Amino acid sequence: MAERGGRIEAAMAGFEAAIATAERTGEGATLAEALRRISVIYHQQNEPDWARSLCRRSYETALAMGDRALAAEAL
Repeated sequence: MAERGGRIEAAMAGFEAAIATAERTGEGATLAEALRRISVIYHQQNEPDWARSLCRRSYETALAMGDRALAAEAL
């Protein structure tokens, strides 16, 4: 993955594209996962409020789908 290879900008662009596509297509699991992963990057970049907001959205998306395991990953 790009974020593990130190290519933060590429990782963020990929997650943002995944979020946009998932929102458009209704892919809830993809949306929840991409939101959670990009929130980690924002947390690492000292943006805790934005990271928390993205995690909360990931959690709510997963819960709405009934996927408690995916929701727990966002906590």
